[in-house]
Formats: sequence, structure tokens, C-alpha cells
Amino acid sequence: MQSSRARDLVKKALETAGRLEAPRLEGASEVVIASCPGSEAYGGEYYLALRHSGVRALHVPCIEAAVHVLPYSSGGEAVVAFSAGGRDSHLMHLANAATALGLSVEAYGPPLHPAYTDSLAELGVEYHLVEDESGLALLIAPLMWSPKPWEARRARLEEELGGLPEAIDWIREHYSSIIAALESGWAEYVAYTPTTEPGVRFIARHHNVKLAPLSSVERLRGSTVVAFYASVEEHAYKQALLSAKLRGAKITEARLNTDPLTVPLYIALMSVLALPDSTAKSP
Repeated sequence: MQSSRARDLVKKALETAGRLEAPRLEGASEVVIASCPGSEAYGGEYYLALRHSGVRALHVPCIEAAVHVLPYSSGGEAVVAFSAGGRDSHLMHLANAATALGLSVEAYGPPLHPAYTDSLAELGVEYHLVEDESGLALLIAPLMWSPKPWEARRARLEEELGGLPEAIDWIREHYSSIIAALESGWAEYVAYTPTTEPGVRFIARHHNVKLAPLSSVERLRGSTVVAFYASVEEHAYKQALLSAKLRGAKITEARLNTDPLTVPLYIALMSVLALPDSTAKSP
């Protein structure tokens, strides 16, 4: 994708994220973050943002929340769900379970099928519609929503968010091999760490790749892999990367030395730059 096109998409995503109403967490004993299929990147980023703010949070798939978490909770939880839109039966299952238990749900995502929108409204679920061509808005919004006890770090993060459109050229220059690997289809797998998982899951929604935890990359004998990790995690994965290479895996490493909370955003920008101009769309 041309840099100018990518910058425009990022600017629009920032504007969209800035208009979204943050989940209401006041008085909640814990935040249950439920990600329905295709929206795992967004729930993962929100989980990281809350944990870095000292908020007690749990991130699980929507069905796990409905079946194994909410029925056995102690009460007082805030439930925040993410959807990929369309006919999201997982979100409906979560909404029905939460309503039966007397819990309210706030959900975010692109347009749902009208029948699902109506059903959610009848259940009292507040669905925040997010119309975003790039799919980036819900990856950016969690850093705007999270509580802000970060002091100097908060100012630095806000500066980074505001500078995302201008970061496009930096990403293209420093990660050209990663962009090329995604653009050409060279990568069979994209491997992730706890920090990079939201960004890597964003990649998987837009490119024909398989996911693998970086801790198990040595099992991918003979495969082509892009391995994403943050500099703060580097020491933990050196042995796994070395073992994988010795076993014949072809690995291109993507090391990101930024604040851990913005790492997924820069990975998502690589994904956007690797797309044809005509195909950027929300998941």
C-alpha cells in the first residue's frame, strides 16, 4: 500500500477511536473482556492497557466468558465484548448468558446483521458501532480508554498515538523485509509473544498466514516464519529462535523497541502497508 494511502487510513482510524465512548468501569470489581471470533486483537490490546494501568482484568473468548466465567463470578464485574460484526452468534450467546445473570454488556465492532442488532437491543446490550475502513480504530481506542495513572508515560503514549500517521515512513524504512514477507505471501506463519499477540492477530485477519506462539517456534521445522517480539521480551525467546533455525525453520525476526502498549499498533501498520490499496477494510 502506498504510504499516503496508509497515512490517510491511520488518520481516520484515530478520529474514529477518539469519538468512541469508553466502557463504563466505575465500581467494577473486575473487567471481563470477551473477544468473539475475529476480534481477538482488540480484546487483547484492551487487556494489556488495563493491566498496565493496574486494573484487574480477564481476557477470554466470548463463549468461554458465557459458559465458564460469568456463571461462576462473584458479581460486580464489568463485561466488555468485541465483535467482528456480521452474524455473530458468539456475541449473542454471551449477551443471553449475561442478561440471564443480571449483568450488563457493552460491545464494540463493525456492523452486525440487522436481526442481531435488534436482538441485542432487546437484551439491553449496548453495541457501539465502529465503522472503520482500516480496522485500526479498535486497536487504538483501548489506549485512549484505559485509566491514566501513568504520569510521564501517559504523555509519551499520547504523543506516540498522535504521531502514528507520521510513523508510516519509519515503519516502511525499518521493517521493509517484514512488509515484503507479508505482501508476497512468503510467510507461512507469524509467531507472537504476549506483547505482540494483538498486532499479530490483526495480521492474521488481513493476510493468509497461520499463527503460532513464539515459544513453540522450534516445532515449525522447514516453515517460513515472521517472528514478532518486543525488546523487553527478547531474552526469553533467544533459545527458541536458535533451536528453530537449527531445525530448518526460515525465520525473519521483527524486534520492536517501543513502549509495550504501542508495539501491537506498529505491527498493525506493517500489516496495512502490506495490503493492496484497494483491500484495506475492517475485519
